[in-house]
Amino acid sequence: MAYTYGTATYNGIILHYMKTAPSNIVLRRINSNVTASGHYGINGGFFYADPNTTVENWPVLSLTVNNDVPVGTLVYRDTGTYGSGWANVNYARGTVFYDGVSRALGVRVVSNADQISVTNRSNYWAQGGVSMSLQDETNWRNIAVTQQNLPRPDDSIQRAGLVYSSSGYIYLVMTASGETGATAAQFRQAIKQTLGALDGVFLDSGGSAQMLSAEFRNAGDGRKVKTMVGIIS
Repeated sequence: MAYTYGTATYNGIILHYMKTAPSNIVLRRINSNVTASGHYGINGGFFYADPNTTVENWPVLSLTVNNDVPVGTLVYRDTGTYGSGWANVNYARGTVFYDGVSRALGVRVVSNADQISVTNRSNYWAQGGVSMSLQDETNWRNIAVTQQNLPRPDDSIQRAGLVYSSSGYIYLVMTASGETGATAAQFRQAIKQTLGALDGVFLDSGGSAQMLSAEFRNAGDGRKVKTMVGIIS
């Protein structure tokens, strides 16, 4: 199995997670609910559900790149295509990246993929979201809410995130429909206390928080999402 599924609870917040090596991650454009995608993984970053177009044409608002190719459109390094996945639209935002050559794993606050330095641009992935700043208890909220415009930080909603540990594992983590929701602070603290994560990002949340594994499935509120963080089986 390419991942390990587990749960953890902290102060009443139940986390569901998939733990895997970063080399097992692929970012996918699905235009579907994660549970209907046929792929194991979790929902991706933010997007705009334009009521005047079909999901295939919705713009990707979070940087979502495999090997220098954005998932929204298969246009090589096209910085001019709005919503392609090449950029964190409107804000420089926290972005988890993995360098497949050096095996470096981290978070950078960037506006577009050009700003991520890697060994070989044909061998990396980068997923944008909003910084959790797990090592900065003083400034994390200002960074996430004021600087990076995290939606609904104080609402108790279902949340999703992408974090990594000191041992080099990636965790796809979420709270689930039908269970207790969490504020951004509660979700962040539960991750920090139970998974021992070094850092990571908030992904799209609310009804977009969705997961599919062999052991667990959660469809959020049933909506379609633009992208997902997938696990290569």
